[in-house]
Amino acid sequence: ADPFAAAAGGDPFGGGASDDPFAPPPGAQTSDGGLWLSTEEEPMSPMAARASAPKAAATKPRKKPGGGEAASFGVVISGLSLKSKKDAAVEIIMKIKGISEAEAEDMCRSPVVPVLKNVTSEEAEEAKDLFKAAKVNVRVTSKKKRR
Repeated sequence: ADPFAAAAGGDPFGGGASDDPFAPPPGAQTSDGGLWLSTEEEPMSPMAARASAPKAAATKPRKKPGGGEAASFGVVISGLSLKSKKDAAVEIIMKIKGISEAEAEDMCRSPVVPVLKNVTSEEAEEAKDLFKAAKVNVRVTSKKKRR
């Protein structure tokens, strides 16, 4: 079992079957090519796992209490490279979300800032109007139904 036995005239690979780390365990099945077959199951690829997973029942969008419209709109702002626009956006975000100035400034470091998610169209339009008044690029997004 000495790996340096070849230098001393011995064969480092001439050990018994028990010395071979790749030898099949005692009583293991072997294939026609002499490879041992594992009794463990092969892990499934992520794609195969998703395909074999049971399908979830389709759910309808949540409705607001009182029969209101589903909350499936969002507000995204961009174009905050000018300091004046960034400062205006920070003030509006603080007002809309009720967060601190540091948190709002941290949000505005990205070139595209998702401000609101899963709100009603009325809430999204109100936020859009505030950003438009400050001349900040704003867009209202909506979830589209997939078929």
